[in-house]
Amino acid sequence: MFLERIRNQSRCQNRSNPSILLVVGCLVGCGHGQYVEIQTSQPFVHKIDEFLPLDASSTASMFVADGTKTNYKLRTKKEGSVVHFQAISDGKVVDEEIYDVQDDTVLLKAAAGEIFEPPVTLIKFPLSVGNQYKWSGKLSCEIEHISASAIVTTSTDFVQGKDKSDDAIKSEMNLKFGEGANRKLSFWFVKGKGIVRTEMFKNIREPEH
Repeated sequence: MFLERIRNQSRCQNRSNPSILLVVGCLVGCGHGQYVEIQTSQPFVHKIDEFLPLDASSTASMFVADGTKTNYKLRTKKEGSVVHFQAISDGKVVDEEIYDVQDDTVLLKAAAGEIFEPPVTLIKFPLSVGNQYKWSGKLSCEIEHISASAIVTTSTDFVQGKDKSDDAIKSEMNLKFGEGANRKLSFWFVKGKGIVRTEMFKNIREPEH
């Protein structure tokens, strides 16, 4: 099952607690983060409005875990500025991503059973492709809080759908935590559609095609 594949790959599952954590309503900010933006001069600037809403009316997605493809219903929940993407199977939430849209910035609050404290900047407008955002804070799972840092870099890319491909801005996070551990998380933003593809560990969420 998809749950079992996530269980085997999450950082938290390799430590003391073997149970999968689905983040639902347990977001807290601890104020121990640092955010630094590195600007470039590439003339590729957009307004954040062009990339909203994040949900964009998507109702289904294809998930790839360890090479196995599964189609899930995609449910969107909104709580003020916070957007939840929930993969639904047999009426149950089997995966969740949580984002926050603040003025001209999209931030990651939680994904793959882990909470980022404070949230990580994924994209900030106006944007020049190649912008980087440095982050440091805590990576939390249940009662565990691990110091972490990340560099997020933007670039141009595309996302393949059923009938066509869409130009996208890719936001790639190089995350470091614990004693030398590291991981890459990637997010694809498409105009008028929001975040339509994500890649975390070997797990991918993307449009059905």
